[in-house]
Amino acid sequence: MVKFSGIFINTLDEKGRISIPVDLRECLESPALILTKGLEHCVWVLPPDYWEKLSGKLLNSQSLDMEEASLLHYRFIVPMQKTELDKSGRIAVPQSLRDFAGLSRECAVMGKGDYMELWDAAAYREFEAFSDRGTRAAFKKMGSL
Repeated sequence: MVKFSGIFINTLDEKGRISIPVDLRECLESPALILTKGLEHCVWVLPPDYWEKLSGKLLNSQSLDMEEASLLHYRFIVPMQKTELDKSGRIAVPQSLRDFAGLSRECAVMGKGDYMELWDAAAYREFEAFSDRGTRAAFKKMGSL
């Protein structure tokens, strides 16, 4: 079952905080969250239990060689930051992660199943337009419903 879903446009304030939409907050078991770099130029916003699974898999994978493991550690483990929802439902996004994702004032907060992503809204619109052809091909490859 999909835990987090939906795309919401919110404003990143001058202190680097952004509100997590109520629809997504309602899916959280606690106010604690983990932030790290995503695969795309976005910030992953992960519940602690999902982070434990992901980081455990990254740290204990037997299928990766040393170079691959190192690359994944630098991408996900090293930049990891802990945060917590404040009383207003906002999280503080560290400057290093804001820089990585190119976050400006207008951001897209989206649910992606077991976790959330935070994108610069303009960058997400570009990504969406660019990925349209690949999405159609993947859907077709998946077969009929």
